[in-house]
Amino acid sequence: MAEQSRDSSPDTADDRPPVNYDSVLRYPFREMRMDWFDDYMDSLSPSKRVAVATRLMDCLMAHTVLHEDPFLEKAVTFIYNRVATHETFRNMTSIFGEAHDVFRIVCMTAKFTVSNATEKNALLNLLEQHCTRFQAAAQKAKADNSKDLVTASGHVIECVGFLRKNMTSTDVFRALMDSIKFLFFTVNARNGVSPYSSNGKSLFNTFVCCDGCPCYAKLRTGPTVFLRDMEKIKVLDCVMIAAVNAKDARMHDTASKFVHNFCKDFMENPHLDDIGHLVHNGRLFYCRTALFDALDNIESISSPQSDIADLPSAKTLTLDRIVLALLWVKSEVREIRLLCSLVPILNDALTSAEAAYTRLDYEDVLQVLHTLKEHVLTAFLALSAPEYHLAVHSRDVFVGKQADMKCANPACPGTTKDLLKCSGCDVTFYCSSECQKADWDKHKNFCHEIESRRSQPAPSAVVYGPVQVLKPVLR
Repeated sequence: MAEQSRDSSPDTADDRPPVNYDSVLRYPFREMRMDWFDDYMDSLSPSKRVAVATRLMDCLMAHTVLHEDPFLEKAVTFIYNRVATHETFRNMTSIFGEAHDVFRIVCMTAKFTVSNATEKNALLNLLEQHCTRFQAAAQKAKADNSKDLVTASGHVIECVGFLRKNMTSTDVFRALMDSIKFLFFTVNARNGVSPYSSNGKSLFNTFVCCDGCPCYAKLRTGPTVFLRDMEKIKVLDCVMIAAVNAKDARMHDTASKFVHNFCKDFMENPHLDDIGHLVHNGRLFYCRTALFDALDNIESISSPQSDIADLPSAKTLTLDRIVLALLWVKSEVREIRLLCSLVPILNDALTSAEAAYTRLDYEDVLQVLHTLKEHVLTAFLALSAPEYHLAVHSRDVFVGKQADMKCANPACPGTTKDLLKCSGCDVTFYCSSECQKADWDKHKNFCHEIESRRSQPAPSAVVYGPVQVLKPVLR
């Protein structure tokens, strides 16, 4: 794409849609509400609480660093403060401690551009000290990843030197941020997240939803909505990805309970869900949820210790559930650019599931189920690429678009595959400036709506009144 353009509208009237201040937006546009976390911890046995909280922080730190999510950062701090005083936590291995140190460095460095000169120099000095210590510790430990840690730490120190020489360069600052992020993923590699995009080339090419993305404009100019429970759903997404891709049994158990508590209704009928349409990549989150549920069901059929081990009819119903999940995921991804390549894998999974129906009473069904599981794992891994995470956008504007993308001008013959992005809305594509001009009358209202995201709406006031009992409670 050589350029991005949009011709100015000849109209002077402001035809933007009105902003809806009645909608209540929480995460990813506001801080996470973590009041539910204490209740969740109380539901766990005391012996497991610190271990679960620590692994949960591992997962959330990875997603915070990957997408530079300030609200996830605060969630990690909240959980850390809850467990930091526990003796069990203080006695845990240093792996989490190293990852948390780098995590704090990433969060501090992210504030570099809004710091004064004295703070900037102090931060760069601190970075050099930490990375020098990491290098020395890695060389002394001689662990499997020691060489990688030495290299990653050295690269951070090198980037610090470049930034000292040009403190105002955005490119040099981004290079430093990326180097520290890479150091984090070198230290903490057990979170099921890859820093690379699905093509294996782009590194740290995403950003989290915010007041400046199209999602916000859509929610603020549409019907009144109450965006609730997104905190729990985001945590579930992070935990699911770690559970499956890192093969973490503890996180798998945690994710299974989260799915049962927060996504049970969706699993019964995914087409009734609302959240998937409201937040970016919401549908892909539910695709991962459906595949996670399918993996659990495969395990139920395979395990001789499961509740349905001696119930043939229950096994058949469970297999039905697996097939329905695969068919739904297939219907969701088949029209999405890049993800449409998963259709053959899902077809292979469906073929294995069909074969399992006739082998349920035979021992060799385990091999068929193993093949089915591998296909589902492959699809889940592909859907776990950074650009497909919940409430996350890719800087590659073509990611997530329809597989058969074409010029937005209905009169265009569509003879070229080269598309230009409208710089007004960053959403619509045209093959040429001529097609853009021809379609302007139809496009301008939508374009102005998306452009309105650049203005910050005033927060709506919340008025609390006295509690009133609407109906007597029978005792």
